[in-house]
Amino acid sequence: MAIACAGTASSKKFLTGVRRHDRFWGKCLRDISSRALRYMNKAHREGDLASTRVDNTSGMAPMGFANTERIAEWLDRIAAQEPPQPEPEPATPV
Repeated sequence: MAIACAGTASSKKFLTGVRRHDRFWGKCLRDISSRALRYMNKAHREGDLASTRVDNTSGMAPMGFANTERIAEWLDRIAAQEPPQPEPEPATPV
């Protein structure tokens, strides 16, 4: 969901809700969505983010689909990893 709403008005609300429940996961999802958004902005500047132009060499899927596929593969690799352990909270005196 973080990637689906990255760059939209609902992204901030979604990440705020996640952070309220778990600050560590909110930080991780914010980092992941900002990296994906940077990639999408780069592809947009190059003119092939949503391109329907078919690759001349392979004649396969539209060029814009390759961007979606790269992001999905990247997210799949992230999801396959063990989540990092959050830093322990400092002890508060009683």
